[in-house]
Amino acid sequence: MQQIGLDAPKKLVADTSVKKGKPDPEGYEVGARLLGISPKDAVVFEDSVNGVVAGCAAGCTVVGVLTSTHEDRLREAGAKYVIKDFTQVQISHANGLVITLDI
Repeated sequence: MQQIGLDAPKKLVADTSVKKGKPDPEGYEVGARLLGISPKDAVVFEDSVNGVVAGCAAGCTVVGVLTSTHEDRLREAGAKYVIKDFTQVQISHANGLVITLDI
């Protein structure tokens, strides 16, 4: 997370925080609730098909990350964007949180 300019999270969703794992959307729904936002206002970075499916089912914008899964599979699962790695992500905090993807 330091690579893209983010501090360590103050709130965390772990396997003990949910009853169902991915592809169930519960983890992302719980995370959004902890942050006090709607899932539709969340951006999810995922490198697995089950993770993409979970993020999409929660209503989040999903960015696929090409670490272990081919781009076609991430897109078929619902990823709106696909990046090679986090060097393609820039974060700005000037006027609220702005995420820019270099794709």
